[in-house]
Amino acid sequence: LFFARQTVPNACATQAILSVLLNNASSSPIEPKDENGTNDNDAAADSTSQTLQVGPMLTQLHSFIQSFPPDLRGEAIGASEEIRQAHNSFARPTSVFIEDNRPPQNDDDGEAFHFVAYVPHKASGKVYELDGLKGGPILLGEYDTTKGDAWWNVARQAIQTRIEQF
Repeated sequence: LFFARQTVPNACATQAILSVLLNNASSSPIEPKDENGTNDNDAAADSTSQTLQVGPMLTQLHSFIQSFPPDLRGEAIGASEEIRQAHNSFARPTSVFIEDNRPPQNDDDGEAFHFVAYVPHKASGKVYELDGLKGGPILLGEYDTTKGDAWWNVARQAIQTRIEQF
């Protein structure tokens, strides 16, 4: 399971996207789909067995930082010029990926929006919430790995519980 601490302020959306991508990354491409959105291997594959080809930059970054502890992974992500440029190209002017010495805000600071990732860990059949402001992955529950989208039910329940708190 890939988890990185968020060490850059206002980067939770980028951190969440990277969590999803790097937990589903593969060095081999997904075969192209036809105009109906299928390929020859779709009959044998379910939604939990497919992986993403994330490209050379993210593949190299993932390989380089895989053995790092979560805080150093976050620092490496924050130091990546390519990720900074991608983040800043979508960010509002007030949430630009900048270098400063302030720690990232946490959920208790009254942030109106905070982004986290929900990912299945296929090898263990467990579902995790990945919040870069937390100390580590949060185990949400287990799912049946033989059922294609069963992990979504675990994540959905966690999301519903969070919504009901507000």
